[in-house]
Amino acid sequence: MADNNKPHLYFRNPQEGLVEYKSRIGGGKGNDDEDQEEEPDYTYMAEVFAENRRQFNIDIELRHSKRTIKLPVHFDLMELEFFAAFDQPKYENYYLERFGLALLHLSNFNKNILFAIENQERYRFFDSQILAFIDNKLKNINSHFDGKILFIKSFRLFSSNDMLSTINNYQNIHFTFIGKGLMERKLIDPQKVAFREYLERNNLSHKLNEDNAELFDTSFETVIEIVNNFDFIYATCSGSGAVILPNRYSLPSREFGFEIINSNEDLPIIGIIDTGISDQTPLASILIGSNGEFDTTGTGSFLDESDHGTGVAAFAAFGNKLIPDYKGEVKADAKLLSIKILNGKRGAISQSATIDLIRKAHEEYNVRIFTLTIGYADFPLKDNQEFSTYAKLLDKVSSELDILIFISTTNHIFQIQGVRDYPVKFQSQNANIAPPAESMNNITIGAIADNFENSELQNFALSKTFPAIYSRKLHYNFDDQDTFNAQTANHYYRKPDILTPGGDYTEVRMLGEIDYDNGSEAGLEILSSDLHERTYKQIGTSYATPIAANIAAKLVSKYPNLDMQTIKAMLINGSSEIETGSEFQAFSNNQKKRIMGYGTPDIDTILFSDDNKATLIIEDEIYPGYIKSFPVFLPEYLNIAIRKIGLLKITATLCFKFPPKQDNQLLYCPYHVTFAIGKNLELNENHIETKISENGNEREINVPDGYNGNSSKEIKLNSSSKGWVQDYYYKSKLVSNVQKISFNVKKENIINEQNCFKIAINSAFNKLLTEAEKEPFQQAIPYSLVITIEQVPAKNETLNSLYNELQLINNLVAIAESDLEAEI
Repeated sequence: MADNNKPHLYFRNPQEGLVEYKSRIGGGKGNDDEDQEEEPDYTYMAEVFAENRRQFNIDIELRHSKRTIKLPVHFDLMELEFFAAFDQPKYENYYLERFGLALLHLSNFNKNILFAIENQERYRFFDSQILAFIDNKLKNINSHFDGKILFIKSFRLFSSNDMLSTINNYQNIHFTFIGKGLMERKLIDPQKVAFREYLERNNLSHKLNEDNAELFDTSFETVIEIVNNFDFIYATCSGSGAVILPNRYSLPSREFGFEIINSNEDLPIIGIIDTGISDQTPLASILIGSNGEFDTTGTGSFLDESDHGTGVAAFAAFGNKLIPDYKGEVKADAKLLSIKILNGKRGAISQSATIDLIRKAHEEYNVRIFTLTIGYADFPLKDNQEFSTYAKLLDKVSSELDILIFISTTNHIFQIQGVRDYPVKFQSQNANIAPPAESMNNITIGAIADNFENSELQNFALSKTFPAIYSRKLHYNFDDQDTFNAQTANHYYRKPDILTPGGDYTEVRMLGEIDYDNGSEAGLEILSSDLHERTYKQIGTSYATPIAANIAAKLVSKYPNLDMQTIKAMLINGSSEIETGSEFQAFSNNQKKRIMGYGTPDIDTILFSDDNKATLIIEDEIYPGYIKSFPVFLPEYLNIAIRKIGLLKITATLCFKFPPKQDNQLLYCPYHVTFAIGKNLELNENHIETKISENGNEREINVPDGYNGNSSKEIKLNSSSKGWVQDYYYKSKLVSNVQKISFNVKKENIINEQNCFKIAINSAFNKLLTEAEKEPFQQAIPYSLVITIEQVPAKNETLNSLYNELQLINNLVAIAESDLEAEI
């Protein structure tokens, strides 16, 4: 009889090598071809430059006129938009030394560059080159100009209005500072000192950090004065969080009726960053810490006046165990730490205070799992918008601590016109995720329409397994051909990462009209903090998020010594793509990935291996610029199996965390790390070939035969496998720190490779990093690779235990056994 509850396995096969990494060699059109092209018509470009120059001079005069504070230094900011990604290592010094423009910030995938005018004399030379180009193309004046300006698409002043972004209250205002760059000491540091003095001189309540600041209970006039005078401000927004809108038709129950029977057990702790957790419910027995210990509102962390955090906490502790009745004895999967950041349905949130409480929770209570379901729902990210300050802060703290924050996409709330809104409303930019859900080091959760109950109601989604209409999608639009192409789009960067049940709207009839109820039977049954209500029905990603966190708590209980990036990789690796059929036929593959991420989790696959399926865990590290490989040996009984096609299914997920580069959207993740599961090849094998050029010259070149420097097609096992998962060749590509593949393996491939596959890992700095910029990131990169190997017997065929046979021929250790040895 098969054992379906086997522990996963640490992979400890010896490393076969570690050598300097060579990226694949690429080809392209030569300079001779380029020289033969006709010169383009630059008339329109000259007209654009003429208008840009006119407007820039007007705007700079206006900005200077609004300065009312005497500062030790002022500087003007010019944003240049380029036709393609700016090659910083190649051209940064040129722009500084030739044009007097000091690079400070890169956005729009390094097409938009913010420069400070550092040297007026050199800047006047830049302006003269722009004017010479305009005269040459519009007035036919034979004037020479610097050819570098032909790469510029447009330019403008970065003004006070650019510094002001999303503000809807003045209780909490966040200021993001411009990246340091070469001009930190000369331009930025003196203004930072003056800014601190300004805040203190005016008795403004604030918190000032190296890269950002927060002002509390300030005014419109103060914010305007700051952005008009301080040139190092990059963005300003209000910290306004919101929970899901109140339900219209609640269906309350009158008794709690359940009892937690394992409150004394040593369980993982989940930090619930929310509106508080009521201690007037049975959750009181699993609450950690004292009332008010983790509370930025001053109202008490065990009080939930919004009736939100309590329901979130219950799902985090129990998953769906209490649905539908919330009755009987129940075992909690986690204890709860209430981290209260909001008292009410919406209000101001201090990002820095939230980060401080996350650090405190980890340091004092070893909290490694957090839920964050309060986001900036009123301000969804625009298509291709750069990373928010909040996401950067969360990525930074997660890069430093062994934690994982489960972040909801927030909810897309809109006026439903009818079933025709599904799924077309996903295509709206308003359906994009809201900050900080774009965080890369953490995990983002969306919702499917399921509510764990077998009701036959007429729901809004066409199936319970489909994404719920209120779930939000990734804001990066890889179908946008003005921003991306086949080489620069990266479909491995997906948000949400996974989707879990969050309930659905139900079609109802109100006063003879069809309406859609977000609080009736198709919603999730939720624990209430209202003692008169007990439970109620509601929908939202706020509740899908703790359901995902509950699975993580189960994993941590079973495998307590695993890194949290491994937990993330296991959740994604054990999730399955959502099959939507014809309902989403109008959506491109990229659009579907933006909505559905890596799919929905299969809890049994995530928690257990079995006789036919073994999950192998690699926790390791690699330095940028290196490549390594490991062998995986396969049992010989597979060679005589009946099934020939699809005998094995391999699913693998890589996750790693990184310190974010704050001033560069394209280089936000400064590392490329990827993997391959492929042929039985050596790491650094090659042969020599003689090449003859067009002019008849011969030269010898090394051609890679192994993994190092080789292309995907040469190392992959078959046509359905991937080879190198993420391509490092292209510079202007936003790399992903999460990569997942799944492919089938024929029996023939197993035999051809002598029952041995290779796992190869490579790493490198992003090619657009300068040597100076690499210095802070010169460190080992910890990574987690989760590989599930599943055998698929033919009908009526019984194969040996793959799980047991893999252990006999590889160095694999059951994780529970390994952890026990470590404790002894």
